[in-house]
Amino acid sequence: MSLKEIKKLKARHAVEYSTDFPKRTYTGLERFANVADVTLKRAPLNTLEGVANTLILNAQHTEQERIKANPPVYDRAYVERADYSIMSLYSDYKDEIEDDRATWADYQEERKKWRKCAHKFCLNMYPIDSANFKGKRVKRSDSRFCCEKCKDAHHDAIKRYKETGSYLPRWYYMPALDDTVGDRTRRRDMPTETDSLEKEINKNRPIRYAPLKREKPPVYPVTTYYLSELTSEEIKSKKLEKYINKMPNIRGGNPYNSRRVRTPAGSVLADNFCTIWHKKEGM
Repeated sequence: MSLKEIKKLKARHAVEYSTDFPKRTYTGLERFANVADVTLKRAPLNTLEGVANTLILNAQHTEQERIKANPPVYDRAYVERADYSIMSLYSDYKDEIEDDRATWADYQEERKKWRKCAHKFCLNMYPIDSANFKGKRVKRSDSRFCCEKCKDAHHDAIKRYKETGSYLPRWYYMPALDDTVGDRTRRRDMPTETDSLEKEINKNRPIRYAPLKREKPPVYPVTTYYLSELTSEEIKSKKLEKYINKMPNIRGGNPYNSRRVRTPAGSVLADNFCTIWHKKEGM
């Protein structure tokens, strides 16, 4: 059977058509485009996609066997820990020299107080002398590792070398199969609206509200009438009779005395003036 006689898969998933993506009849190779990833992965062997999957899988298995037979022993690009490397130590001490607090001769003496971690994939420097310029906690002078994790990782690397011929972990130099990469992508990645992504990113950030612009309260006109200077007709025309009846009971007619100065409460008689706030024009 030739390749032309093998059938090809077609897209079977539902499509939402719109004005931007109108429905039309596809001809030629367009009929076999946009097939779902899971459908392509599970393509039967009697289809062109199934045959292609088998060829690709066999080629990748062959490549893995070739690398497994001759793995890379070591790679300087692989680093597990680099919290405080020799370059960081040099940069910090160079600041001391530039500030005239030390010299390059002092750096040579300071360098003897530090040691590099013995783990192949760790770049950390740690002090072995309490007189180090950083004031860090020191380790014993016969110590070889910066921490217990590097000590265990060092023994694991030696064990891997005896088993596989490489100090590196297998996942670092062994290429993954396309099926494995696709499964991992479909399991962890999913299409999401932009608004949902921004909401997920910003949900743990503190919300900062913009300061509100408070409007100034309106200024109403104020009119003060001195009742003692008005005649009874003017008081009646301005409708101020209620102030004559009420205000003497509040101030001038108050029988209680002030405790501070022992004078009649209210320094100004209530029947002398009254103030009216106009909330609207014309009142």
